[in-house]
Parts: sequence; structure tokens; C-alpha cells
Amino acid sequence: MKLIKGRILKFYCKSCLEDEPKKEIIEEIKKLNTVVKKQTSRIETLTEELLMLTKKFDKLEEKSTKQSNVIESAVIEIKSNVNTKPLYSQTVTGNKVNGKNTSNSKDPVLIVKPKEVQSSDKTKKEIKEKIDPSRLGAGVAGLREAHRGQVVIRCGNEEAREKIQNKICEEMSGDYDIRKPNLKYPRIKIIGVNEEDDDTDDNLLNAIKDQNLTEHGSEEGFHLKIIKRIKKANREITLILEADSKTHNILLNKGKIFIGWSRGKAYDYVHVVRCFKCFGFNHMAKDCKNNNICYKCSLEHTGECKARYNKCINCSNAIEKYKIKIKDNHNALDPKCPCYIRILNSIKRKIDYLDDQ
Repeated sequence: MKLIKGRILKFYCKSCLEDEPKKEIIEEIKKLNTVVKKQTSRIETLTEELLMLTKKFDKLEEKSTKQSNVIESAVIEIKSNVNTKPLYSQTVTGNKVNGKNTSNSKDPVLIVKPKEVQSSDKTKKEIKEKIDPSRLGAGVAGLREAHRGQVVIRCGNEEAREKIQNKICEEMSGDYDIRKPNLKYPRIKIIGVNEEDDDTDDNLLNAIKDQNLTEHGSEEGFHLKIIKRIKKANREITLILEADSKTHNILLNKGKIFIGWSRGKAYDYVHVVRCFKCFGFNHMAKDCKNNNICYKCSLEHTGECKARYNKCINCSNAIEKYKIKIKDNHNALDPKCPCYIRILNSIKRKIDYLDDQ
């Protein structure tokens, strides 16, 4: 018998002396294999859970992106269709509601600009002194002052505009420049285009024409141009297009636009320049010389707002400056904000939409 030292004193016969260490090693290997299998199973389970969570996250991200696009497009398409009270734009311009004379009307416009520096009030007084619409038999929908001494005349129809323009040229052309405004091309936003179908501008435009405008793409006056493309996190792109009024109308009426192997949704696109420092309009934060304003409470501060109320800085200023009756109990980013709608409609009046839009 031979004595082997260990944690426990054991005695072995010679026949099993050679096999005993092997058995212990085998037992240890089996235990380790069992642990490895359990850990491997756990890793596989965690991997499956991770894949499921990733899929859920992708779906949530896709849903969130679609909802953001819908909200953004809804904001762009909002019109002043509130029938209960007139909006700010209607209050300032004297327009009526209930469809009679909204601020979206396509009344022909004339712009009268002085050749020398003077106030808009002076320009307006001289026009009224020298031009009598009733004698001309011309309907005028409104007369308002603009910047740099200019006055904008809204005429009842195209015939009235011609009469007013000819008379002003006859009486006042020595001191004033009279012109019709140059209307801009309308724009359209197409969302949900697959990133794999992104291509050069020419190829994308050809795809839009060939797949959606087969009877219109070669007509006289046809215009289609890519202004901007925006890449989204869900491997989709958004296209901003500029088009002639007829093409714009056709694409909007189609609703869904085919591009390569994708189908995107089309919306009218109007870009309102907004500052995210003071939340005013017609300038950007990088050019803003105003103080930081909270979009929610209209006070001067940055960071999270703890106010329990909403107060729009733009409507609040308009109430104080113009003494008009509008509500300011909303935040400055509210798409139903009267000041926002006023700016939106003023931009739309400078766009060459079809009359039936």
C-alpha cells in the first residue's frame, strides 16, 4: 500500500492507484462542462432577449419618426379655419372668416415703392390723394403699409389691378416704382423614401417624373428641383422639392409618390424661419440680438421651465403693440398660435399656388 497526501487521507491499492487521479480530473472536467453549458444557455437567452428588445426599439423609433413626420406635416398644413373668432392675421388685415375673405385669398397685389427715402404713411397718403378706385371702377380689397416706405395694394381681381397699376404709372411713376410681386415656386415634402433609393438629383427627378408624371413631365413650364434631402435615423430620407404650380398640385393630389422601389407621402411644404433663442420669426438664433426667451412662459431664462402656465411671447407682444384681442395662453411653438398662422399665411401669399388649391 502506498500513502498519498491530500485534503483527506486516503489509502489506495496498487490496482486502483493509477486510475484514481484520472477519475478526479474527469469529474472536474464534467463539472466545468456543466457550468459552461449553463452559462452558454444563459448567454443565448440574453442574446435572444437583446434581439427582441432591438426589434422593439426599431419599431418604436420607426413609429416615433412617422408620428414626428405627421405632426411636422400637420403643422405645415394648418390653416386658419377656426370659425369662432377671427385670427390675428384676420384682425390686422380686416379679413372675414367663414370662407368669405380669408387671409389665404389669391387677390392680385401691387407694390408701390418710393424712389426716395420716406415713410410708408406718406406713400399711402399720396396714393389716396391721387388715385380714386371708385372712378376707375376698380375693386380694392385692402391697402397696407410695408417696410422701406412701400405700400401693398390688394385688388379685387386681375382687371382691377391693371386699372390701378396703369393709373399709378400715369400719375406717380416719376416718384415711385410700381410692380407686381414675383411669386415663388411652391414646395413639396416627400417623406418615407428608402435610403437605398437615394441617388443623384437627376436620377431621383427622373424617377419621380417617369413613375408619377408620365403625362406631364415634358409640358411647357414644367419645373421640378430638389432643394434639400434629410436623412432619418430609420434609414429613410425626406425630400424637399420645388415645383411649378401644376406639378405641385398633381403630386399633392396623388398623395403617395413612387421613387425607385419606395413610395413616399407628399405634403405641401412652407418653411417658416423661426429663432430658437427669442422664438421670434424671420431670423435665426445665430443672428439673434435679443435675450434668451422661454418658449413656454415668455420670461427671460434658459433651461427647464417650471412654470405651470403657458404664455406666447409673440402674441403677448402683438397684444401690447397692436391692442388686438387674441389669446396668448399657449406656448410659442403651438401650431395654432395666431402669430404663427399670420406669418404662415403671409408666406403663402407669395407662393404661386393654383387658384383652385
